[in-house]
Amino acid sequence: MSEVCTPDIIADKWIQLIKIGWELRIRSDTNKKINIYLSGISYRQVDILIILECLGIHTVSEIASYLRVSKSTTSIIINKLVAKGFVIKQHPGNGEDGRRIYLTISDKGVDVLKKIGGAYIEGLSEMYSMFDEETKTAFRNGVNYLKQVKDPGETLFSAITKRYGNNVDYSDDVKNLAMDIGYFIINSKLDGLDEGMNKLPYNITVNQFQLLLCIGENKMDSISKLESHLGSSGSTLSIGVSKLVDKGYLKKEYPSSDDDGRKVYIRLTDNGREVLSAVNEAIRNRFKKYLSNLSDEKIQMFNRACDSFLQAFKKIME
Repeated sequence: MSEVCTPDIIADKWIQLIKIGWELRIRSDTNKKINIYLSGISYRQVDILIILECLGIHTVSEIASYLRVSKSTTSIIINKLVAKGFVIKQHPGNGEDGRRIYLTISDKGVDVLKKIGGAYIEGLSEMYSMFDEETKTAFRNGVNYLKQVKDPGETLFSAITKRYGNNVDYSDDVKNLAMDIGYFIINSKLDGLDEGMNKLPYNITVNQFQLLLCIGENKMDSISKLESHLGSSGSTLSIGVSKLVDKGYLKKEYPSSDDDGRKVYIRLTDNGREVLSAVNEAIRNRFKKYLSNLSDEKIQMFNRACDSFLQAFKKIME
């Protein structure tokens, strides 16, 4: 008798995998290594550098369309990259529209991407030692099932790793496994949450939700722990935490007399736990809506993908 495969059951499995994917990003030292190379560049700025270097997109309007953000927001980010010397603005010649500005990445920007691309592969490859042959088989089965359901497409991750992954001295087997891990992490991240957030009775952004997730479920109870894993500066994280404190979703606790008096611990409030619960439900509903558009065959394939991933990660997550 085949397993009963309902949207609720698959949604439960996928939420488990979202949390595993997030935990894998936190466990990896990749973010720490990348922070060394970023030199004050945000991850959104890195996205734009990858778009310019790897995808052949060179205007503000095209970049804004690709990222699904406004042209004004994109222009602000690009101006910061120009000021830092990572991007060059060029005006067209030969009778082309003189108002149209073309953007190119500088040698300085290319150098940063080379280092980041190598760090991605190196960081993901660190997980190689956690996989025995049985686990690798289960994991790759999951990837293959998932690719039959979801078109892998070209992502910023795949673009930069294909261009600069060869900078890392690992065997092809390790690199292929790292790419598969990257594919899993991309597809298990918190995609499309903006739409779900807009329907919630909470004034919170996706980035703020991720802070709540790190603090509430991953026990990152200090700015230093958040800074170590999230790739953002301590000052940026402090601002984010303070906003969540003002909204009543986080609270600050000070240590006892026998602890380091300089430490400040960050905890979730009851309202913060309510937000996490509500957003998890929003993820579930969004995912069930996604499943409702799949054929019965693809739903079964997605279920097999979930089972294979859970089997693969059972050992290394214990």
